[in-house]
Formats: sequence, C-alpha cells, structure tokens
Amino acid sequence: MHDTSLPINRNRHPVDQLADVRAEIKRLQDQEADLKAQITTEMGSRDSLGGDELIAFQTLQTRKGGIDEASLKAAGINVDKHRKPASTAHVMRVERRVAAVA
Repeated sequence: MHDTSLPINRNRHPVDQLADVRAEIKRLQDQEADLKAQITTEMGSRDSLGGDELIAFQTLQTRKGGIDEASLKAAGINVDKHRKPASTAHVMRVERRVAAVA
C-alpha cells in the first residue's frame, strides 16, 4: 500500500504548510467533483457503475435539519410551521467489489 499523505517539508513554516494542505484539499475536492460528474454521466439512469476494483452507487437522500422538537412543542411552538423544507441530494458511495468465489 502506498503512503498517500503529503510529504512534510521540515524546513517550511507550519503556517505555510497549512496553506499547502488547504490548497491540496481544494484541488482534491475539485477532482472529486469532476469524477462524480463523470461517473453520474456514465451511470445514466442506472443506480451503480462498476470499476475494476470498486463499485459506485448513487442514491437520493432526503435530509431534514436537526432540531429538538420536544422542547419546542413543550414551549408551545408549532415545529412544522417553522421548519425549512427537506432537501434532497444525490449521494454517491463507493464500495469494494466482492471477489468472485471459484
């Protein structure tokens, strides 16, 4: 297995190293977004797409904001009247392929 961590330059100030790490995170997030878009396009109307080692699954997920409904109801506040609408997002997860049994 390869070490994928960033090389540490001991002669570089920690503040500068932090900036380097943040730039690398940004680069990786952009690369992740590009790959997700490519996978989604290749996936089409299917819910999964297999690579050589891994399979990507895409599902819809609905999320509601977390609030303490019991406390608000106890205070006489109508929770649903003030709730923001649920949001729906495409979620992509990647799992290792199951090895075929011979």
